[in-house]
This record gives sequence, structure tokens and C-alpha cells, in this order.
Amino acid sequence: MKFGKDEQETVIVFDAEIGEWEIYSCVPEHIKMVLKNPAINSADIEVLTQFEDKATSIRFTLKNPAISLASFFKKKRIHQAPSEAQLQARQKFAQMAKGRSTSNEVPQ
Repeated sequence: MKFGKDEQETVIVFDAEIGEWEIYSCVPEHIKMVLKNPAINSADIEVLTQFEDKATSIRFTLKNPAISLASFFKKKRIHQAPSEAQLQARQKFAQMAKGRSTSNEVPQ
């Protein structure tokens, strides 16, 4: 079963009483990240639906409170030199900020 963009979701529920995270996802990018993550034992991942031998929805539980969820879903940023437009926007913003700081002063 394949999910359309309007149906894709990742749901993360934390049970504070037992200290577990239950995670369900049918977002292909999230499923790929989870399946490739060495911190998660693939035997603990329940594949709920498949399409063409690929998981299209999964569910699993994280029992280790030391595991950071950010590592599962955070994309690595590629650092590049800013474009000319970005540099101009930064300069314009800096000038606007300077103008505001001087205009916000209280007259004596």
C-alpha cells in the first residue's frame, strides 16, 4: 500500500510512566532514516504495510531514554558559501536593524 502526500505522517508518542517512545511513520524519508539507523535493532521494527517489497509504514518502540530522537530525523546541513542574493539580504537586514535600534531610543 502506497500513501499519498496528504496521508503521510510520523507520530511520536512518549509514555512518561514507563519512559518509552512509540513511533509510527508512513513518510518514506523517515522510514529510510530509521531502517538505516544502527541504533535501532531492525528486529524491533514492525512493518505494517509494504509496496513493491518496500516498507511503506512502520511502528517501533524506543526503550532507551539516552537515545536522542533528533538523530533519527535531523537532516545534515551542507555548508556552502552564501549566494550574492543572501549576502545582499544580510546587509539589508543589518542596516534595517541598525535603523531600528537608533529609532527606538527614548528622546530626553
